[in-house]
Amino acid sequence: MDEEEAQSIARGLMEKSQVAFLSTIREDGSPQTRAVENLRCGKRFPHLVPLFESHRDDLWIVISTNTSSSKVKELRMNPTAAVYYCDTEGYAGVMFGGVMEIAKDVKLKEAMWHDSWTRYYSKGVSDPDFTLLSMRPGYGKCYRRLEKCVFTI
Repeated sequence: MDEEEAQSIARGLMEKSQVAFLSTIREDGSPQTRAVENLRCGKRFPHLVPLFESHRDDLWIVISTNTSSSKVKELRMNPTAAVYYCDTEGYAGVMFGGVMEIAKDVKLKEAMWHDSWTRYYSKGVSDPDFTLLSMRPGYGKCYRRLEKCVFTI
């Protein structure tokens, strides 16, 4: 598989995976991986499809989380992260690596907001514990069955 095909597979996985897996680096240098909601999943978040489609970087990753979470604490110490999407039935996956930013853009938070999140953030989109993480990956590693491809972005 070439880089163009790998990026096409990656976009498809990002659009269909129910969850993504975020890995950060803990204070002791060990990795920490956890499942997070995949905001790019059109089935779960159809209101966000136009936002992602219109974005100049079509492999852009955004994750919602609590400002008080261990994810945010770890990313403040070391912003290096990896995000993984997979299709276990089709035996395909993509891992993106790069620098994860803690988004400060209020308009982005408003655009990403989902009303069901009030169970986590009682003050809504302006809740100080609601934040977004954003990554424009530097590279990706994609596989499908026995084919593999590493690509830079």
